[in-house]
Amino acid sequence: MEYELNYNQAVFTTKSVMSNQVDIVRVYHENDGDWQFLGDDILDNENACILSLGEILEFDNTLAEIVKSMPCGKLAIRETKKDSWHVIEDVCNK
Repeated sequence: MEYELNYNQAVFTTKSVMSNQVDIVRVYHENDGDWQFLGDDILDNENACILSLGEILEFDNTLAEIVKSMPCGKLAIRETKKDSWHVIEDVCNK
């Protein structure tokens, strides 16, 4: 199922992701609708980066398929940027 996306919505990532030091390997779609696009690094105040959903999709076009099909409350993971996404059920509720 595809969901309507707000490409202007603010999303969270890290400076390490945006500087190409790490690939995005975890995507959280939180219950409140927020998105986090993370690598193997830690999201904290010093490493946090906020941009629009449209900008993160332009930055990494491999995200488009999973973002369009992932409902709130889910986590998607992959080993590397070249791998397929795997959605884990209800991880945000635990």
